[in-house]
Amino acid sequence: MPPVAAAVAAAAAKISVAQLAAGLVVSFAVNTVVGALTPKPKSRPAFVDSARGRTEMVRQPITSRRTVYGRTMVSGPVVYMETYGQGGGPADEYLSLVVVLAGHEIDAVEELWLGEVQAPYDASGAVTSGRYAGYAWVWPHLGAADQAADAELVARSASRWTAAHRGRGIAYLHVKFRYSPDVFPQGVPKIRALVRGKKLYDPRTGSTAWSRNAALVCRDHLTSKLGAAAAEIDDATVQAAANVCDETVTLAAGGTEPRYAADGTVDDDRDWREAVEEMLSAMAGTLVWTGGRFEIHAGAASAPVATLTEADRRGPIVTTPRLPRAELYNAVHPVYVEPSRDWQPIDAPPITNATYEAQDGGQRIRKNAEYPFTTSSAAAQRLAKIELERARQQIRVAFPAMPKWLRLKVWDVVAITDARHGWVGKEFRVTGWTLRPDGGVDLALREEAASMWAWSAEETAIDPAPDTGLPDPWTVVEPGVPQVAESLYQTRDGAGVKAKAVLTWTASPTASARYEVDYRPTSSSDRTELPRAPGTRREILDLAPGTYEFRVRAVNPLGATSAWVATTAEIYGLLAPPAQVTGLGLAAIGGMALLSWDRHPDLDVRIGGRIRFRHSPLMSGASWQGATTIGEAAPGGATQWALPLKAGTYLAKAVDSSGVASTAPATIPTKAAAVLAFANLSTVAEASTFAGAHAGTAAPDGLLKLAGTDLVDAIADVDAVADWDSAGGVAASGTYDFAAGIDFGSVKRARLTATVSAIVVNVLDRIDDRSNPIDQWDDLDGTAGADADARVEVRETDDDPAGSPTWSAWRRLDSAEVEARGLDFRAVLTTADPAYNIHLDTLTVDAEEAL
Repeated sequence: MPPVAAAVAAAAAKISVAQLAAGLVVSFAVNTVVGALTPKPKSRPAFVDSARGRTEMVRQPITSRRTVYGRTMVSGPVVYMETYGQGGGPADEYLSLVVVLAGHEIDAVEELWLGEVQAPYDASGAVTSGRYAGYAWVWPHLGAADQAADAELVARSASRWTAAHRGRGIAYLHVKFRYSPDVFPQGVPKIRALVRGKKLYDPRTGSTAWSRNAALVCRDHLTSKLGAAAAEIDDATVQAAANVCDETVTLAAGGTEPRYAADGTVDDDRDWREAVEEMLSAMAGTLVWTGGRFEIHAGAASAPVATLTEADRRGPIVTTPRLPRAELYNAVHPVYVEPSRDWQPIDAPPITNATYEAQDGGQRIRKNAEYPFTTSSAAAQRLAKIELERARQQIRVAFPAMPKWLRLKVWDVVAITDARHGWVGKEFRVTGWTLRPDGGVDLALREEAASMWAWSAEETAIDPAPDTGLPDPWTVVEPGVPQVAESLYQTRDGAGVKAKAVLTWTASPTASARYEVDYRPTSSSDRTELPRAPGTRREILDLAPGTYEFRVRAVNPLGATSAWVATTAEIYGLLAPPAQVTGLGLAAIGGMALLSWDRHPDLDVRIGGRIRFRHSPLMSGASWQGATTIGEAAPGGATQWALPLKAGTYLAKAVDSSGVASTAPATIPTKAAAVLAFANLSTVAEASTFAGAHAGTAAPDGLLKLAGTDLVDAIADVDAVADWDSAGGVAASGTYDFAAGIDFGSVKRARLTATVSAIVVNVLDRIDDRSNPIDQWDDLDGTAGADADARVEVRETDDDPAGSPTWSAWRRLDSAEVEARGLDFRAVLTTADPAYNIHLDTLTVDAEEAL
């Protein structure tokens, strides 16, 4: 006798002996139903824990084997772990793990999940996209009978993982990680895989292949776990049930799915009957032990195999019209495993019926129905409807049948015609029967309706009002691209004025995000990191001038990071031109020009800087390069300054502590109006012959200018000289002594006014003509910033200037009052860049006396 038949027969014999000993009615259990037509309710926590356990990765060397059916997400025990270095890296830079997925061959690994994100990988095993790209590799092994050992592990760890570690009949993943605190802020992520599980034998084709068919899953469990022999399986019923499972059902949202599918796992330490009940729940079916064989039935409408009448009874029938109140319900709340919710148990939309509620006094009586092997909301709702409708077919009948009806089996549908009950061909399903001593059979029947198996795209969309909208905790949205503003600040340690960059960005939509900021000069790969902190503003102090890359990324409370967002900005620091002088005004007071202006906004002008002034004889159109310095520069923090009063235009520029001037001057013209009237005493005009003494100056074209620095006999190619006056570049300074001075004949009081008309010119207009370093050039593409200048100086004596006079020291002359007999004048020309010269076409001194 086959092993399962022997076990069932022994159990039946014990029951019969016990019943006889108790003096009960003799009965012989020919049909045994494994699992009720309506599966027994199980505790919800057990189902939830079981479903969650499928995807948990545990470090456990000894554990029960797991069978994976259909398509489902699984993890498993970590049976091997190793850290090592590679390519000269740290000894713990890499980590290898071996995670067992199933204790048998599986059909495929469809997806790899690390933590809460999918990790696509290529044929070489490298994860190709997402946060783990470049930091994770995976090599799946399906558990085939001829499976070879993992080549990467053997090559690296031959002493620990050898070619003999083949794992035949064991499906596992070898996963390798490369350490990075940014990628793995919480340590090793949970490793899971979406797999196509065990290959199943199909008696319809005689082949073995992967399938989700619930009937084939149940058959496999009986043969592999219970050890049932092929002869103990009624494959005719298996084939019929498998055909029902494969029927196509149209979905409300479009598309189709199989009528019944089973996706789940079974651990070897579970009771086989509990696992079978869960599999049967996925197809609203029943497992029957009859005639020494298992029959597998899937839920579906069946035509009656016989019609029973009063002539088929051995006695009166006993009818129970309604279920006890404790067993009654009118709403079913299905719980199933939802793939889109991380393969966790959730509630499907409940199945309710207003008519049934009215029959029960308007009270909703709820039942929770769990479907551990169901992964479709639509399928869960179909199964729940079957369960509800089957429960509402409440009539139970004890039918004492004649011996000929021994041929009826559990799950058969029969029709009953009985005038007393008003039944004409009313359908009932056989749920059990008992052989009586008189040779008859007592049938246990339950009301049946073909409509309870019907379904026409009636399902409700999964959870139309989700319980939560929480985002993926491992997906962090990038903040906005940082904006960079430069400013200066004064240090407290006496170091003076320095530059800082102020970064701002729009916040990441990720809740409770903090931010990491770093920066580097574009000429270097070394980054400077700022401490992680909340807020969307950072100050970076003491930046040297240069071009920088600034980056920012968001970090959530779990340590997951967004991608970096970056921008590039140039920091000028103290080399940035200061702002233009604003609010320039002038008041003529007693021969002086009192200039006033707004407080300068730049810190490095106010501290260590100055305000420079120039004067042009033009009343309009005056330019900085066409003017000459007048008076001394004012401190950068000043807002007023007195200068000699002269007709023309005054120009002012701010110069910072680094010597960088503002790009454009502020200007104000004046007629030099005075209260006193003056009459001309004498005028000295040097243009255009400039016949005085030259020292570093020349005037070959009627223009006074600085001379060149080369000697003629030092010029290698005279034909290549474009400007003989500036050959070799312009001299840094030169002095021109006026050809004539002034002799008043006696000591007089007079007002002197110097008038200079000048223009700055570029004498080396080609870059390769210049020899000094580029960072010393005043102006690259014009003359507006070129620092060339001219001033008039005067010395005086009370002696006869034609004799042997005693002269005073030279002093600057813009406009001044003197008391002397003789006056001597000179012009001093300067330039800070040998590429620029200053040309004077007017050089005059007027002497006047008050009327």
